[in-house]
Amino acid sequence: MNNQVSKFILFLLLISLALFFIGLAILNKITPEFNILNLAALVTLFLIVTITFHVLLINSNKKKVNKFIQRFISFTGAKLILYLGIIITYIILNKENAVTFLIIFLILYIIYTFFEIFSILKYIKTKK
Repeated sequence: MNNQVSKFILFLLLISLALFFIGLAILNKITPEFNILNLAALVTLFLIVTITFHVLLINSNKKKVNKFIQRFISFTGAKLILYLGIIITYIILNKENAVTFLIIFLILYIIYTFFEIFSILKYIKTKK
């Protein structure tokens, strides 16, 4: 694993820890009925999915550089389908906390997506 990927993973772990503890503090005051395990599961989900897709994208770029954009779009589409499946499953199984779950999911999705796009752009700039 190269140095840039290691830095990405370390920084993502730090962001994930910060998001978990900030979310924990906010959720305890606003909606105590939203389980701490739900928050931990969401942060862990985003952490694992983001690391997995980022590493796959970086490694696929080593094979054929000219297909990078195609792979990026394909991986993004796969993540969206995965996330949509998780959202639908959660809403079907737990209707009473659906709104809180969706709000937290959206916030985490935006934060992790911005971080991943920023990292990909940084990676592209260093490859030129």
